[in-house]
Amino acid sequence: MKDRQEPKQIMDGNYYGRILNGEYSIHLRSYVKDLIDRFRAYDETGSPAIPYISAWEDKGNVIWYEFVGKRLIEILGCTYSDAPESFRKSIIKRHVYKHSDVGNIIRQEVIRKEELHNHRIGLRDEVKERGFVEAVYKVATGKGKSFWVKDQASVEAFEEDGIYISLGCITIVTKEMEAEEHLNKTKEALRKSEEKFRELAVHDGLTGLYNTRYLYQALSELISENSVSKQPFSLIFMDIDDFKQVVDTYGHLKAS
Repeated sequence: MKDRQEPKQIMDGNYYGRILNGEYSIHLRSYVKDLIDRFRAYDETGSPAIPYISAWEDKGNVIWYEFVGKRLIEILGCTYSDAPESFRKSIIKRHVYKHSDVGNIIRQEVIRKEELHNHRIGLRDEVKERGFVEAVYKVATGKGKSFWVKDQASVEAFEEDGIYISLGCITIVTKEMEAEEHLNKTKEALRKSEEKFRELAVHDGLTGLYNTRYLYQALSELISENSVSKQPFSLIFMDIDDFKQVVDTYGHLKAS
């Protein structure tokens, strides 16, 4: 049976969580109270990192903050009690970086806002299994501005109370992620440009038909393939009657 005694120290009026005032064990409430004191002291140092303590019930769908740094409240422009919902609604997309099963390649997974709701349960189960959170979010403020944050946290389970506690830190990584977005856009533009030039290299700009360069390339490959398969192939040349008039009228370039 759970011990329902109150923690020795009562939180002041700035407390906006649920655990200290809820029907939870004295062990959990005392632990959370101590964490809040520590995280609050760290937040007062003015560090650019934003500390937080979030919690959720194992069978529930709601995540709340037991504590969150004041800088996040300033950025979101909301109250402490509204912070979890404000942060959730502000998310534009979520990036997660994982090591690929093959080689030492980093694989990026992107979940956009409209997809997050369907992934929420799966993401929470993954967090419980792994015991930590590491993701990057693009979020938008009510003022129409957007910024990037990196979320890193460890997760602890309190099975007796059916509660999970996430001890985390949010850092602003807007410059780094904007640089990555710019690099990705540049790579995509380069890829499309290369595709376009490859196509132009073997197509006539006027008619869109294959040009002489493609003929030599394809003919060379065809000869090589047929030298192995020993299958015959035919090459047909056609001439257009009186085409000299076109050449004389429009020139060799357009005639070609």
